[in-house]
Amino acid sequence: MNSSYNKISLLVYFISFFLPVFSNTDGIGLQAFLFVPLYINEPVLLLCWLANIVFIIALIAPAGSWKKFFFAFASVAFGFGLLAYGHVPGSDIMGRNPEPAFYGTGYILWLSAFAITLIGSIVDLKTTNKKAARESHGIG
Repeated sequence: MNSSYNKISLLVYFISFFLPVFSNTDGIGLQAFLFVPLYINEPVLLLCWLANIVFIIALIAPAGSWKKFFFAFASVAFGFGLLAYGHVPGSDIMGRNPEPAFYGTGYILWLSAFAITLIGSIVDLKTTNKKAARESHGIG
């Protein structure tokens, strides 16, 4: 992947750690990153959290490869899974009604980092395919 896409997506990703995941709570992205794996009985949350791992794999995957595209796409898909969750994790303890989720800037930037990686992988795939086509025709 073009290193500028990697740098931008990592910057956006790390900024999301210091912003609220939900606009109606005080929890920031770093807390979600550290504590969501403890929600073993919440498979939707764990699947969303796996977007972090898949994102790192996408960043490491070779530029212009379908592998990079697949992992970048998967990180976006897993990240959007949080929308299906619908309430703030942990807000339903002690029999209380779950607090509805209003997604904050941290969540939006977190997803944006994945989207930037996906866009970069698409740009690289197109560039790689054009270069391969030119070489197969003896051009360039």
